[in-house]
Amino acid sequence: MSDLQAAFDRAFSHVLGHQAVSVGSIGIRAGLFAGIDDRGSVSASELAEDLGFDEHLVRVWCRAAFAFEFLDADSRGRYLLAPGTATVLLDESHPLYMGGRFLFATATWQDTLVYPDALADPAVRSLSERDPLVLDAMRATSAPDATMLLEHVLPQIPGLVAALDEGGAILEIGCGSGQLCLALARRFPTARLIGVEFDPPSVEQARCAVQDAGLQHRIQVRHADANHLAERDTYQLVVMNRSLHEVGGPDQHLNVLRRSHDALLAGGWTIVSELPYPDNEDDYRTNPDARRLAGVQLHEAIVGCTMITTSQLTTLMRDAGYDDVRVIDQPRSSRIVSIGQRPPQSDHRPTR
Repeated sequence: MSDLQAAFDRAFSHVLGHQAVSVGSIGIRAGLFAGIDDRGSVSASELAEDLGFDEHLVRVWCRAAFAFEFLDADSRGRYLLAPGTATVLLDESHPLYMGGRFLFATATWQDTLVYPDALADPAVRSLSERDPLVLDAMRATSAPDATMLLEHVLPQIPGLVAALDEGGAILEIGCGSGQLCLALARRFPTARLIGVEFDPPSVEQARCAVQDAGLQHRIQVRHADANHLAERDTYQLVVMNRSLHEVGGPDQHLNVLRRSHDALLAGGWTIVSELPYPDNEDDYRTNPDARRLAGVQLHEAIVGCTMITTSQLTTLMRDAGYDDVRVIDQPRSSRIVSIGQRPPQSDHRPTR
């Protein structure tokens, strides 16, 4: 194969990938996948009637979803979800859930419209920075993290589950829409939770979610900057789920980790879940998760977020004064989870 043909094939595959994401995102947002899942198998006309949609547009979407192997068709021409599709695109609790990434990719597509201008003028900001679709997509991409943290990470931390079962306080820095706070509150019914969030629309979303769940007596959502966290000797657990990279640059990363260290009780733990940016640039070619993250950085950079590599994360936690810093095994390849403990018998406070 010639270099020219290989370049053409790569470019063509990228175009197909973009179109597949568009088809998948439409199917999730419009409830088309869910409608087919409810029926088991359905014709395009039946699906349109069930959902109150235009039959021609539904038929066009079904054909595209079949072409990209989201759907199969039986001998009667009725559509059904391809094996595994219901889990991968609809089950937000499953570690292999991908639906949120489809939503995120389409919700942030408009960033590409302003990125060329931002190259010359970094003051140009993302068009999607405050888009409700982005907030919902971020909630969806993080949805499996609660299962991952509760079922796979916490049990690996010595004594922590037992301590939280007895009550105490938990702090989540960058609580977003509040889903992890809610999951922790349900798992540990005597614990008190504080969620800190800097983004006002996310604060409102989290407060509404807590109110709807009837847990406002146990969960408090604060509008605050984690760089100014001043509490000491308060929490049994501090959690940061995809939020450390949002607090600023390396100096701010260290500052927030030091403040989180101080906020813990002696012997308490901090869990930091981050995007697994590689330390080796070659991994962007060979690791599919790293390749995806290189594309995600187009959105992250234009909204002012930075990146933290795997080795940088553990180094930052050690520099912040944590003991027993290590990366935890868990099933989400799209996350790197590092933990650290405030020394049980120490008054050491890292110098800011």
